[in-house]
Amino acid sequence: MYFYYYEDIYIYALSLVKELGGTKCSVSLDAYKLEHFHLNFDRINQILTAFVIGEGELL
Repeated sequence: MYFYYYEDIYIYALSLVKELGGTKCSVSLDAYKLEHFHLNFDRINQILTAFVIGEGELL
């Protein structure tokens, strides 16, 4: 997450998952070089909380 700073796409995807009845999500990082890592865990947690996605729904 945050490799290309496409937060709006991630939020849209989560809205589709919830709208279509999805019950499981995963959080991963799409980076291949150390300098590309942006581990904004606090922001990721805010987004998951906004979509009412708890630990039980994470893979």
